[in-house]
Amino acid sequence: MAGYLIVTIQSISDLEKIQAYRQQAWPTIEKYGGESLVTPRGQHKFTEGEPAAGMVVYRFPSYEKAVQWYNSPEYQAAKAIREGAADIRVVITEGTD
Repeated sequence: MAGYLIVTIQSISDLEKIQAYRQQAWPTIEKYGGESLVTPRGQHKFTEGEPAAGMVVYRFPSYEKAVQWYNSPEYQAAKAIREGAADIRVVITEGTD
């Protein structure tokens, strides 16, 4: 079954760091078979709970592949760039497909 990475972006405090993070993180996502399904640039309407600045959803070939990507040294290096630049929530979940 596919694995999904769901990120809710509560706020961004350093856009420069976020842009640098995205440039380094994207190739790591592709390397592990990830594909973008929802981008932070799209329209979002939070209908329940506290609104957020945006969200991102990636699909991976499997839950295990998503976890492997998240724990990979190359992604951890990209993640270090993002530290302190945004308040986010990250979930990796198994899909039904």
